[in-house]
Amino acid sequence: MSKLFHVLASSARQISPHDRATALKGTLLITISAVFLSLVLTSIAILVVGERDWLSALVLATLLPLLLLPPSIWWAAD
Repeated sequence: MSKLFHVLASSARQISPHDRATALKGTLLITISAVFLSLVLTSIAILVVGERDWLSALVLATLLPLLLLPPSIWWAAD
């Protein structure tokens, strides 16, 4: 167990604040792009289908990328 802690502690020192800021900026850019794309595609689908309950569809189109993307991007960037 102490070896694992030593490996984690030494690798944490190798990551600079600049690396973390770059990862955060990339995460924000990808997340905002995904939300925008999701809203555009959902809006087009609502217009094509003629759905009357458009508010819940737009809320889901906004929330799903916000819930799914940042944790997976953070995990992959780390």
